[in-house]
This record gives sequence, C-alpha cells and structure tokens, in this order.
Amino acid sequence: MSTSPTIYSHLTQVALNYYPDTDIRVRENPVTIVAQLLNSIANPMELQNMQIQRELRALNLSDVPMNIDNSGVYYGALVPLSFSLPYDAQGNLLPPTTIKGQIVGGPLVTLAVYDDTLPVPTRIYQDPDIPAVALSNPQLINVTGDGVTPFNLSPGVLPLPNSILFTVKGMGSVTTAFSISITGYLNPPAVWPQDINSRNEVLVISDDGFYQTDSVWYSISSISVTGLPAGCQLVGYVLGVQLPAEQDIDRPFTHFAYRGITFPRFWQLDDVTLKEVYQRNRFAGYETYQTYLLTSTMIDCAVEPNTNGMFLTDGANLIYADRRTPMPANLLETGHTSEPAYTTNVWYDYNKPGDTKYAYISPIAMAQASTVTQWRYIIEDPNGVLYVLLPSGILQQYSGTGGWNYGYPTPVAFPLTVIGTWLISLETLGTNNVKTADTFPFGNFTAQIKTIVSLASVVPSIQGIAFDAYDKLWAWTGQFAIPLKISYDAYVWDPSTRTIYTTDNYSSVIIS
Repeated sequence: MSTSPTIYSHLTQVALNYYPDTDIRVRENPVTIVAQLLNSIANPMELQNMQIQRELRALNLSDVPMNIDNSGVYYGALVPLSFSLPYDAQGNLLPPTTIKGQIVGGPLVTLAVYDDTLPVPTRIYQDPDIPAVALSNPQLINVTGDGVTPFNLSPGVLPLPNSILFTVKGMGSVTTAFSISITGYLNPPAVWPQDINSRNEVLVISDDGFYQTDSVWYSISSISVTGLPAGCQLVGYVLGVQLPAEQDIDRPFTHFAYRGITFPRFWQLDDVTLKEVYQRNRFAGYETYQTYLLTSTMIDCAVEPNTNGMFLTDGANLIYADRRTPMPANLLETGHTSEPAYTTNVWYDYNKPGDTKYAYISPIAMAQASTVTQWRYIIEDPNGVLYVLLPSGILQQYSGTGGWNYGYPTPVAFPLTVIGTWLISLETLGTNNVKTADTFPFGNFTAQIKTIVSLASVVPSIQGIAFDAYDKLWAWTGQFAIPLKISYDAYVWDPSTRTIYTTDNYSSVIIS
C-alpha cells in the first residue's frame, strides 16, 4: 500500500476523533494540517492492519485468504551471474530494469512488480478447474414478514457451495429480534457414512443490514425464519450479485461526531456515479460520504477481499479500481497563521443527487464570529478559474469587490462541473475591516480505475459479479454463474538468490 498523501486513510478520522469535540475545525475538517500529519501515520497503520487481518484469517481454514499471493503459486527464473544487476543507495540488489514474459502462442508482455495490496489484473478468463453452474435466481429466499407467520424453505443442494448472505430491510421501530435457523450439510461434503452429520447455524437479527453465515454450505435441508416483523423484508443469496449495496467489511466508516464507534461502509451504483456510503442506523439509511464519476453506466460491483481493490462491470467488461479515498490537491491552502472568524466544512449535498455533484458549504462560527460584518465565498475551480459564489448558489465572475454580503455567513450549495480539486474559501470582514479567511480543498473525483478487461469472449452478457466464500470471483449471466480466473503478468524479486518469480507460467522470460 502506498503511503502517499494522495490516499486518505479511513483510520485518519479515528485519530482525529481523539481531539475534543469543541475543537471543531480539527475534528470535522478532514484536510487540515493536523489531518494531513495524522494521515501520514494512519496510512502505514492501515497497511499493518491489513496484514494482521490476513494473518488472523489464516488461522481458520474456512477464512484463509485465497485471492492474494497468486494463490501461492509462482514460477522461478534465475538471473545468470553473468548478467549485471543494479544496486540501490542502500546496497540492495535490484531486479533487471525490464522483465518480459511470453506464453506459448501469445504476445511478449512487460511484467510489473506484483502488489498484493492492489493486484491489477491483465487477463481474466473462465477458470478451467471449476465448472460453470446453472443459476437462474441467486436468491434462496425473499419474504416479507407479517409479525406472526414463520417461514420454512428446503433449498436442497446449492448450485455452488457458499456461505449465505442475508439482507434485512424495514425493521422500523421494532425493538425485538427475529431468528434464522439453517440446517444442512457443510462443504466439502463428507465421503464416509459415519462422517455425514447435519449442522445447524442460527442468526439472531435485531436491525437492518447485511448478515452472513459463518458456515459454507453444500446443501440446506431447511431455512426457518421466526418472528420476522411486519413489513420487514428478508432476502437470502447463494451468490451476492445485484445487492442493494456492496459492503466494505475491511474499511469501516468513522464519523466525526462519534468517538470510538465505527459504522459499516458500502458502495452503491447510481447511473454513472459510484457512491461511497455509510449507515449510522436503520432510521438514517444510507448517507453519502463521497462520490466518484464513472466512464459509463455500471450494473454491479464487488469489493475484492483482502486488498484495496474492487471490481465493477458494465455488462461486457470488468473494471478494476482502487477503492481507497483520494486526498484533494492544494492542501497547503489549509494552513493558518491566525484563527479565522468562521471556518467551513464542505460535503456532498444529499439533497441534490444525480450525475452532477453538488458541494454543500457549512460555515462554522469560531471565537471571533461576533465581530463579522460582511462575508463572501470565493471559489477556484480545478482549472484555476476564480468565481464569487452568491448565496443563491450561482457562480459569478470574480472581482476584488464583488460578492460581499452583510451579516453572518449562511450555508450554500453549488454544482461541481469540473473534475478535480475545488478550492472553497470563506472570507469575512469584521470590525475595523479586519479580514480573515478559511479555505477548504474539496475533491470532485473520478473512480480510480486501474484497468479495463474485456470479457466479451468469455461471458456474452454479465448481469452481476460477486466473490464467494473462497474468494473466487464469479460472473452471473442471468442463467449461469461463470467462475473467473485472474492473471496478473507480474513478478516478485528475490535478491538473495537472484530469482524472478512470475505469476504466470511463461515459455520464456526475457530481461534487459
């Protein structure tokens, strides 16, 4: 994982929340100098947390990360002693400048260093070792409760072995819990008669959200739902495609108003917009944290386990993206030599959803707020063009004397029509014409797409994508689930033995 300041760690807000809630600007503004300093520490902490989580998951065979480290298979190629290799400033032996590989009958490709925190695919094809399965409906159960009637189903052998994912919506004001009892046989199925024993798992649910079984099921003899509240919808998936939101389990969300509490983070698709959302409770619903403009309309997404990546699909291609939050540019503008009369907080305007993103500016009174007599908003777009923002939300050509308003600053929203970082400044005049200013760099981002791989020759039309309990990526066509295999055309360098370990089996490896 990069520790570059262009990445905003999800742990940074955790650290900011240790400041008193009276320190409004530091705690609520994610791009102050304090936040930038803490972010430089939070990024390596996030990397260490990822590594620790991987090790902990490896303690349980059912949770072992299967999609990283190239599934543990590499192909070694020794660099001859006669080939001169460079050294870095610390005296470490470096790999050849250029490494290329060729698969029989294929083109010669330049290999990249394998990054197991963001492994970018180069080729994706149908996995020859796992059969495709017929799957016309990924939902095992879809019921709405009446508060009284229990539900019982007997799905039998599942189309593919998997844990079962449940979505719950509409608990409302109910304070009691309901239960889901699953009985069946785990995967892999037992071979000897004395080992064939059915298992039972019970989920007790008291809130809206996403719930997943710990067990990986081969077959289910019964799913019993008891006490489902009236109007509450329960949906169970054997493969989590076309979900209402995709949960980001490894990156919980932290809100500046709640110290020591994390909330689930999700991803949602809305036409050409990818939304990063969170849920404080079932009454608040999904609240938008950040949005990203896409190159085209996407129909489904899947968070990649154990990495910083995610997959999206437009029906014909798989798009691989970095799902970490980028930092805006022009961060030096947040530095202060004296406290402003008013500071600002800026966030996505929930009241104006759509393809055009709106920023909502919220002025926050500081110690000298009572001295303010006039104010104005100055906006600089990503191209460096200056505007005055009127209280009506209209951007007007900048002038040194234009845009001033009497009284105290008021909130305002305006459209972000250019991709990049917008500099939003609140200027105030106080008694004796003392001028103060506060600037907030706000990002209008595109999705951080790393590569686009066509699946036209593999899957005629993709209706959904999802990872299973074994970290295998599947493409759902509407009738079949197709297992996918990913190639990376990458390498790992071992300086102690002068060995290049490639992720793919090449007939020849060429170095220069």
